[in-house]
Amino acid sequence: MLKERLMPNGRKDSCYLAQEDEMSYWDGVSDSSPFNSSEIDVASVTLSLDSVIERMQCDEIDLNTDFQRRAEIWTVVQMSRLIESILIQLPLPVFYFDVSSEYNWQIIDGLQRLNAIKRFVLDKERPLKLKGLEFLSAELNGATYDDLPRPMQRRFREFQIITHQVRPSTPLNIKYSIFMRVNTGGTPLNSQEIRHALAPTHVREFLARCSEYPDFIELMGDRSRRMKDQELVLRFVAYEIFNSRETARNLVVLLNEAVERLRRADRDELDRLARLFALSLERSKALFGSEAFVKHLFQEGSKKRKSVALFEVWMRQLSKLSESDFSKLCAKRDRLLHELDETLTDNQDFIRSLSTNTQAIQNIEYRHAVTHHLVKIILRET
Repeated sequence: MLKERLMPNGRKDSCYLAQEDEMSYWDGVSDSSPFNSSEIDVASVTLSLDSVIERMQCDEIDLNTDFQRRAEIWTVVQMSRLIESILIQLPLPVFYFDVSSEYNWQIIDGLQRLNAIKRFVLDKERPLKLKGLEFLSAELNGATYDDLPRPMQRRFREFQIITHQVRPSTPLNIKYSIFMRVNTGGTPLNSQEIRHALAPTHVREFLARCSEYPDFIELMGDRSRRMKDQELVLRFVAYEIFNSRETARNLVVLLNEAVERLRRADRDELDRLARLFALSLERSKALFGSEAFVKHLFQEGSKKRKSVALFEVWMRQLSKLSESDFSKLCAKRDRLLHELDETLTDNQDFIRSLSTNTQAIQNIEYRHAVTHHLVKIILRET
């Protein structure tokens, strides 16, 4: 067994006790970066529906269609009832937009409603035929937008909606909080689904591409449900693009800011990150095989569940190694697996950092430090 044993915060004997519950989105925001209410810049603006339709026609509102397919899409009757409400001039709920980019508004709340309006007015390939109307059933059931009399089309386009527009000066995590607060209906979105809903197209495509690598699926299984796979990719990216001091923060906030870094990244940088992610997967597979990222390596009868926290630390450690050091580590594979197994069995602080309150700063720092220390000692022996 390794004689050098790393303890949290450099202590010789640890009395560190992890909390039992996982940190929520709200804990992450409030604990690590309290909001200053004076920084919230949200304007209430009344718009004609025609101006919103024009933006959609010019692709200046990101309808996030891949996320739309994952969400519960409205039925034809639900869409038709919305159209009917507009035609009879019933007020609609407020729409929320992030207007940081003048030419690419992000929808915070109102995605389903805008999708229905776009399909009714702009979709000529599969136009919405009104169905299940309550007040206009006799005259409009089965009608499309083009079937409406000109006065009714004009009434539809001149309809006024109220929008709350989150302006560029509003800090990033306040935007995420607003999204979380207004999207309370149905199944609540998790943190990664919120990031996905607010991310630009090229970021969504990058995360989806990396999450579909065969080695990733082989090593971690199918984690596509509720975008857990893309969150794992984003974890890797966050630890790659931020320095050690920046990563010593709550994980929720860190991942939010990683999306913003990716928003500003060019294609070359995205390709570099994708290659590095693929390399780390390849190295993990070569070094650990089917034992990659499991908490129990050699214990018979133990259910070998994959650990997200172990994925995070090993992917990061292996990405930093030179080809020479990785070759040395592979040559000491049996030694590494033996020491890792003992660490996973005997080091209670490390076990807790992988299992309890895993998003807490001290746990993130500790498990990365222990893994780095283990690799360092093994390489030192070669």
